[in-house]
Amino acid sequence: MTNMQTSEFIRTVDYVSQMNDRWLFLAALCMLLIGCSIVIYWLVRQLNVLLTDHKALRDQHTESLTGIINKYHDTSEKLSAVIQENTSTMRACEMVRNIRKI
Repeated sequence: MTNMQTSEFIRTVDYVSQMNDRWLFLAALCMLLIGCSIVIYWLVRQLNVLLTDHKALRDQHTESLTGIINKYHDTSEKLSAVIQENTSTMRACEMVRNIRKI
Protein backbone atom coordinates (compact mmCIF):
# COMPACT_ATOMS: atom_id res chain seq x y z
CA MET A 1 0.00 0.00 0.00
CA THR A 2 3.04 2.28 -0.03
CA ASN A 3 3.01 2.62 -3.84
CA MET A 4 -0.66 3.63 -4.08
CA GLN A 5 -1.72 5.72 -7.07
CA THR A 6 -3.86 8.80 -6.64
CA SER A 7 -6.94 7.21 -8.20
CA GLU A 8 -6.60 4.15 -5.94
CA PHE A 9 -6.27 6.42 -2.93
CA ILE A 10 -9.41 8.36 -3.86
CA ARG A 11 -11.35 5.11 -4.41
CA THR A 12 -10.17 3.85 -1.02
CA VAL A 13 -11.18 7.09 0.67
CA ASP A 14 -14.57 6.94 -1.06
CA TYR A 15 -15.09 3.36 0.10
CA VAL A 16 -14.07 4.17 3.64
CA SER A 17 -16.30 7.25 3.72
CA GLN A 18 -19.35 5.09 2.97
CA MET A 19 -18.84 2.98 6.11
CA ASN A 20 -19.96 5.36 8.89
CA ASP A 21 -19.50 8.90 10.20
CA ARG A 22 -16.19 8.23 11.91
CA TRP A 23 -14.67 6.97 8.68
CA LEU A 24 -16.26 9.86 6.81
CA PHE A 25 -14.50 12.26 9.18
CA LEU A 26 -11.17 10.47 8.63
CA ALA A 27 -11.67 10.54 4.86
CA ALA A 28 -12.48 14.25 4.95
CA LEU A 29 -9.44 14.84 7.13
CA CYS A 30 -7.23 12.97 4.64
CA MET A 31 -8.61 15.01 1.75
CA LEU A 32 -8.09 18.22 3.72
CA LEU A 33 -4.48 17.26 4.46
CA ILE A 34 -3.84 16.47 0.81
CA GLY A 35 -5.37 19.78 -0.26
CA CYS A 36 -3.35 21.71 2.31
CA SER A 37 -0.13 19.99 1.28
CA ILE A 38 -0.78 20.90 -2.37
CA VAL A 39 -1.38 24.54 -1.43
CA ILE A 40 1.74 24.64 0.76
CA TYR A 41 3.81 23.08 -2.04
CA TRP A 42 2.53 25.74 -4.47
CA LEU A 43 3.26 28.55 -1.99
CA VAL A 44 6.81 27.28 -1.42
CA ARG A 45 7.41 27.20 -5.18
CA GLN A 46 6.11 30.77 -5.49
CA LEU A 47 8.38 31.85 -2.63
CA ASN A 48 11.41 30.28 -4.34
CA VAL A 49 10.57 32.11 -7.59
CA LEU A 50 10.18 35.36 -5.66
CA LEU A 51 13.51 34.88 -3.87
CA THR A 52 15.27 34.13 -7.16
CA ASP A 53 13.82 37.28 -8.76
CA HIS A 54 14.76 39.33 -5.71
CA LYS A 55 18.35 38.06 -5.83
CA ALA A 56 18.63 38.93 -9.52
CA LEU A 57 17.27 42.43 -8.92
CA ARG A 58 19.59 42.88 -5.93
CA ASP A 59 22.60 41.91 -8.05
CA GLN A 60 21.50 44.30 -10.79
CA HIS A 61 21.06 47.08 -8.22
CA THR A 62 24.52 46.40 -6.77
CA GLU A 63 26.09 46.60 -10.23
CA SER A 64 24.28 49.89 -10.84
CA LEU A 65 25.49 51.36 -7.58
CA THR A 66 29.05 50.19 -8.30
CA GLY A 67 28.93 51.99 -11.65
CA ILE A 68 27.63 55.17 -10.01
CA ILE A 69 30.34 55.05 -7.33
CA ASN A 70 33.05 54.51 -9.97
CA LYS A 71 31.78 57.50 -11.99
CA TYR A 72 31.70 59.61 -8.82
CA HIS A 73 35.26 58.58 -8.00
CA ASP A 74 36.48 59.46 -11.50
CA THR A 75 34.67 62.81 -11.39
CA SER A 76 36.17 63.56 -7.97
CA GLU A 77 39.67 62.85 -9.27
CA LYS A 78 39.10 65.12 -12.28
CA LEU A 79 37.73 67.87 -10.03
CA SER A 80 40.71 67.54 -7.70
CA ALA A 81 43.09 67.89 -10.66
CA VAL A 82 41.22 70.95 -11.92
CA ILE A 83 41.29 72.57 -8.46
CA GLN A 84 45.04 71.93 -8.16
CA GLU A 85 45.64 73.41 -11.61
CA ASN A 86 43.43 76.36 -10.78
CA THR A 87 45.28 76.94 -7.50
CA SER A 88 48.69 76.92 -9.20
CA THR A 89 47.38 79.29 -11.89
CA MET A 90 45.99 81.66 -9.25
CA ARG A 91 49.36 81.66 -7.44
CA ALA A 92 51.10 82.46 -10.71
CA CYS A 93 48.67 85.35 -11.34
CA GLU A 94 49.26 86.65 -7.81
CA MET A 95 53.02 86.54 -8.36
CA VAL A 96 52.61 88.51 -11.59
CA ARG A 97 50.54 91.16 -9.76
CA ASN A 98 53.15 91.42 -7.03
CA ILE A 99 55.89 91.90 -9.62
CA ARG A 100 53.89 94.68 -11.34
CA LYS A 101 53.39 96.48 -8.01
CA ILE A 102 57.12 96.70 -7.50
